[in-house]
Amino acid sequence: MVTVRTAATRHRFYAVRSTEDEKDNRIESLFSLIEDYAAKAIEPLLTCPEGLTDHDRIAISIFIALQTQRTPAGLGRAEALVKETAEAVLREHVEDPIAFLRAARDAGVTRSAADLEKDRLELKRALAEERLRGEYVREEALRGIVNGLLEAGRHPLEMEWYLLRPGEGEFVASDAGFNVVRNSSGELETAIPLAPDACLVLTGKGDRLRRLEVPKPAVTDMNLRTYAHAERFIFGRTEAVLAGLRGSDSGYLQG
Repeated sequence: MVTVRTAATRHRFYAVRSTEDEKDNRIESLFSLIEDYAAKAIEPLLTCPEGLTDHDRIAISIFIALQTQRTPAGLGRAEALVKETAEAVLREHVEDPIAFLRAARDAGVTRSAADLEKDRLELKRALAEERLRGEYVREEALRGIVNGLLEAGRHPLEMEWYLLRPGEGEFVASDAGFNVVRNSSGELETAIPLAPDACLVLTGKGDRLRRLEVPKPAVTDMNLRTYAHAERFIFGRTEAVLAGLRGSDSGYLQG
């Protein structure tokens, strides 16, 4: 069990070693700014969905895009992509001695051709033996996430929004922040638990926002989706709510 204060948090998780600082917190500050705007927009979403403005929807959409990538698993995927891309470029770079020498000269490197050839061969061996360690991989991964936020945030704006309210029971959350499944109509359905009594679901094409009260079996199904997509932890208002998921015979797990 974890406390509310420590749930889904890691100290300086987004601080990186950058070219300018050993512990660069600028990206973390940007994420905090996005969260602040989203928090102000989520309040009217929960209290009066009909009054949600276009600016509110944009703020929430960018926040949703961030939620899908900012977790340890999401950041890990981004780091792996950065590393794989960099290594692919390097492998192509070291295969041609003439091109390697030309690139070094273009970059202003004055070492002898013989020394540069030794460098090329050593780099080629290091790639083959997987000995390379990127110094700024996390910084580049986070930079990629930030650069893609506006584009990724456009997609939620083009979907139908459903604000689910439980007629009975309550929603749980996880350290993944969201879950995605393909519904009975074959469409992808993204769910973001917002509170014990609210869950936002995005699916299909459109721009409407609907508020729905759902029965307890539907709440249980959603909680099991959250449980299945969690990276390590799930969170609920009471321990009993979480314990009840283990013994659930909901149709979601039955397939």
